[in-house]
Amino acid sequence: MERHFGVSSAHVYVVLNGKAAPSWALLQKLHAALEALLGREVGVEELIEVVRPT
Repeated sequence: MERHFGVSSAHVYVVLNGKAAPSWALLQKLHAALEALLGREVGVEELIEVVRPT
């Protein structure tokens, strides 16, 4: 993802483990990456599900 979308695995790991809040730029990059990987539109609700701390 880093090469195509500018999102490093380290950034995703830190956010998903609740050690940092995602920036707006990171959310936009994750959104674009998810849409490309899934081949469909991804709603904001789905994106929030991915980055919401548990």
